[in-house]
Amino acid sequence: MRFPTRRFFLCALLAVPISTSCSDDPTIDRPRELPDGSIAEIPIDIDGAAPDACTAVESDDATGVYVSSVGSTTAKCGVRAEPCKTIALGIARAATASKATVYVATGTYVERVILTKGVTISGGWTLSVEPWTRGCDVTPDATIVRAPSTENITFEAKNLGGQAGLEWLRIESKSPSDMGESLYGLFASGSSTTLRLDHVRIEVAHAGAGMSGGTGTTGSDGATSCTASTGDVGGAGTPGTGAAAGTFTNDGYAVTTGASGGPGTFGQNGRPGINGECVSCGTCDPVLCIINATGPACGGDGTPGCAGGPGSGGTAGTGGGSSFAVYAWDANVQISDSSLRAGNGGNGGNGGSGGPGGKGSEGAAGANTAPCTTFCSGAGVCTETMDFGRGGGAGTKGGNGGSGGAGGGGAGGSSIAIYQDGTGFVTTTSTTLAHGTAGKGGGPATGAGANGTAADRIP
Repeated sequence: MRFPTRRFFLCALLAVPISTSCSDDPTIDRPRELPDGSIAEIPIDIDGAAPDACTAVESDDATGVYVSSVGSTTAKCGVRAEPCKTIALGIARAATASKATVYVATGTYVERVILTKGVTISGGWTLSVEPWTRGCDVTPDATIVRAPSTENITFEAKNLGGQAGLEWLRIESKSPSDMGESLYGLFASGSSTTLRLDHVRIEVAHAGAGMSGGTGTTGSDGATSCTASTGDVGGAGTPGTGAAAGTFTNDGYAVTTGASGGPGTFGQNGRPGINGECVSCGTCDPVLCIINATGPACGGDGTPGCAGGPGSGGTAGTGGGSSFAVYAWDANVQISDSSLRAGNGGNGGNGGSGGPGGKGSEGAAGANTAPCTTFCSGAGVCTETMDFGRGGGAGTKGGNGGSGGAGGGGAGGSSIAIYQDGTGFVTTTSTTLAHGTAGKGGGPATGAGANGTAADRIP
C-alpha cells in the first residue's frame, strides 16, 4: 500500500542554527540546490520511510499465451485478442508453441490443472486489448483456481522432466470433501519435477471424515428340537482392533481401516424336561366287569429349549482423509512470498456395533395321551373309568446366542501445510504456514483408531 506524502523542506524542520548543509551527519538526506537557486524538496512518507518504487508489468506476446474466464476454446485461442477459457487449454497452447508463460486474467477458474515443464502459470493480469498489465496493488486473491467438485487435487505435477512455475495465484481445494477423502492444493512427485511458487496463496478445505462401520447381523433364534444341555448364554465376540495411523506414499495419503469385530458364540440348549406319566389301559369284560389290560399309555416327555445363534461382529470404521496445502514426494519445490493453509484432518469412522445373539427357544411340555379305560366297576352294570397318560413338564429355555464384537474405529486424518518425503526438498522464503486440527480416531474406546497428525510441515 502507498501512503500519502507530505512534501516540505528538510532544513525548515530543524530548530537549531543550520549551515547550508543542514547537518554534518552523512546519513541524513541534504536538500539539493537547483540551478535557479531554490532548494529541492525531498518526498517523505508519513511514517518516515522513503516511498517504494513500483511499476506495473506488461505481458509479452512473444513468450506468452493468454487465458481469461470469458475466453474461448477455439483452435485459435491463446493470443491476446482471443484468450483461452481454461488454464489447461492455455498450458496445451504454450507447450505446443514453446512459450514460457500462461498469462491468466483476474477471475475464478474451476478446474484441475496438470502442469507441464517449462511453463509458468502467472495470475493477476488485467484483461485488455493492449498488452495486459499486472498492477502494483494486485494480490494473489485476484486470480482464483479452485478444484472441481469431482477432484481432490487442484494443481498436479508428476515426473515433469523439468521446471514449472506458479505465481500470483490463489489456489483452493474443492469444498466440501467426500467421505474419507484427502485434499491437496498442490501435489508434486517425481525426482525430475522442479517447481517454483511465488506470491501464491493456497487454501485447502477440511478433509472428509471416515465412514462408520455397519452393525452386525442378529443371530438365528433357537430351533424346536435339540439335545438337552445347560442352557447357558453364548459368549460375546471379540471387539475389532482400531486402525493404525494412515500412511504417506508417493501416490498420496492412504487411509487405514480398523478390523471387524468377531462373532459371538452359540448359547447352550436348555436343560431336559420331565418324563411323561404312564397309565395302564384296557377294556372291561362285560360279564365279569374286570379290566382286560392291553398295556400302558405314557404321556410325552418334556423337551428342552434350543440355543440361539451368535450375532456377527460389527464392521470397522474407515479412516478419515487428510488435508495438505503442498504434498511433495521426491520433487523439488521452492516457495517464496506465499501463504499455505491446510484444513482439518477428517475424523475416523466409528466401528459398528456387534449384532445381538439369537433368542433361545422355550422348552416344551410333553403331550398327554388319549383317554383310555383304566378301571372297571359295578354290579349288574359295569362302569368304565377313563384316564390318560400325562405329558412331562417342559425343559428349560435355551441360552441366547452371544452378541458380536464391535468393529474397530478408523484412523483420524492429518492436517499438514507442507508434507515432504522421498529424495526431494521443499524450501520456503518469507512464507507463512498454517494447519488445522488433526482428525480423531473413531471409537469404540476398546478399539479406537489412531489419531491423525497436525503440523505446519513434515519433516
